[in-house]
Amino acid sequence: MTHMKLHSIYATLSLLSLSVLSAPPCVAAPSATDDVGKDSQELTQGQTSPHDEPTPAPLGIRVALGVSAGAQGSFLQKPSDEYFYVGQLRGDYVYPGFGGVGAVAGAQLDLGWRFITLSTGYMEGFDQAEGKTDGFTVTMTQRTRHIPLTLRFELPSRIASPSIFGGVDWVMPSEGELKTKGPMDFQGVKSEAYRAWTFGLGVDVMLTDVLRLPIRLYGILNPTPKDTLNDALLWESAPVGRPSVRGEWDWQAGVTLGVSYDVYRR
Repeated sequence: MTHMKLHSIYATLSLLSLSVLSAPPCVAAPSATDDVGKDSQELTQGQTSPHDEPTPAPLGIRVALGVSAGAQGSFLQKPSDEYFYVGQLRGDYVYPGFGGVGAVAGAQLDLGWRFITLSTGYMEGFDQAEGKTDGFTVTMTQRTRHIPLTLRFELPSRIASPSIFGGVDWVMPSEGELKTKGPMDFQGVKSEAYRAWTFGLGVDVMLTDVLRLPIRLYGILNPTPKDTLNDALLWESAPVGRPSVRGEWDWQAGVTLGVSYDVYRR
């Protein structure tokens, strides 16, 4: 009897061991922590955070101060009608016209918003021009003060910003001087203040975000033409004596190089 019980217990244990060994392994259920880690890894590998994207340069209000200098050409053309008139009388006089290159320097103030800039300043011109009469060269020198007011349209860039501009220029000449080694056909130079049109092209080389080198190529056009010698010459008592040359330039052209610093940006 005892032997049969032992045999039955042994058979039962054998069956239990076989069922345990043949059962499939248990797989743990994924936890919420694993899902969060996987999602974080996918975001790091396949996506970029919005904070990592570069932001564009600000295009707001800027106030800049600058100085510039360069060369400036000045010209007085011969009138289309080379006669002067006193009542019903007509006379002629030798008038060669003048042209030459001088220097210019001054300071500027810029008020910009986005790609538009309102610019003004003060420029001093050291003008020089020459003309020939009777085979002799007459040299004309004159200092002119310019107060330009222009509107400039600029294409902003981090390297070089091209621009186009236009506006008005208030020109105030000083009394000039004439020199020659031959006989002088003129008494001197008489000039009055006038308003001219100015226009041109430019490019600003960006050294930093607030420091730039402005290059300007410009023209200045006097809208009042000199059609006859009455417009180009001035007699105290025509037609007696030598006349003075009227020194309001017909047109000027120049190129300047400067430096400009943004004192305020927003």
